Amino acid sequence: GRQIALLRYDDQGDPEVARELAAEIAADARPLLVLGHRTSAPSIAAGAVYREAAGIPAISGSATADALTDNPWYFRTIFANSFQGTLLATYVRDILGHDTASVVTTTRPYEQSLSSAFTTAFSEAGTVRETLELDRDNREASTRSIVDALAADPDPGIVVICLQQEDARVLLPALRRAGLSPPLIGGDALGEEGFAELFASEPEEQDQPGFFTEGMYAAAPMIYDAIG
Repeated sequence: GRQIALLRYDDQGDPEVARELAAEIAADARPLLVLGHRTSAPSIAAGAVYREAAGIPAISGSATADALTDNPWYFRTIFANSFQGTLLATYVRDILGHDTASVVTTTRPYEQSLSSAFTTAFSEAGTVRETLELDRDNREASTRSIVDALAADPDPGIVVICLQQEDARVLLPALRRAGLSPPLIGGDALGEEGFAELFASEPEEQDQPGFFTEGMYAAAPMIYDAIG
């Protein structure tokens, strides 16, 4: 017979904002639990507050970094990156038939745990040519360096994009505009229709819908040609 109210907060995908909001939630006597956060870095940042300040349980339906649930107060309803990275490695090798790959990542928890899991699993029977790190504090120059490195490699293999949408949104146009069209696969952060829609205002996309994402694979909670 109790009435439940849903309080909404927006962490803007920023760990610092997430930490501030978590402190606000922890200081409020009303919340019973937290549903969220959406991505891994803000979830981990906020989780430390929920654990230390209040003992508030939290559950995410989308944050996949393995370190999230090292916190006994944090739970998730989706796969972890240790599983996702292994799945991507198996899919790239056994379904798509590639034995060479290059990985693009950053230093954040989601990207690092996904790229590390992929590299470990793929290296058992394939070759990771190089791991290219995108510097989010110097995104455009860093992206140019990644594109130059891929252009200079005669056989970079499939490019595994272990990035969040805002970084991949910069990388893909840079690749295509440099005349590069390697096979591409991304993690679950890119596995939704909304990611492709981010390019809608680009002139190439208006002339040829799908210009930047055509042929790109991405993980999702269900992959139809990989289930039993």
